[in-house]
Amino acid sequence: MRPIFSENPEVINLLSIAGIISGVHMFLIVGFLGFIFIIPPTIMFILSLIDFSNHKTQQ
Repeated sequence: MRPIFSENPEVINLLSIAGIISGVHMFLIVGFLGFIFIIPPTIMFILSLIDFSNHKTQQ
């Protein structure tokens, strides 16, 4: 069992870069899913509000 990390620092750099990339990917995926799940209900809500106000003005 030789310590890999102390012998070549390139492995540590690669691991840190991979961790940063995976963190960014997770952030992007979570943000995209939140975008998908949050934006359409708000659009529907705004459209229903506009529709409701239009019905009020027509009557």
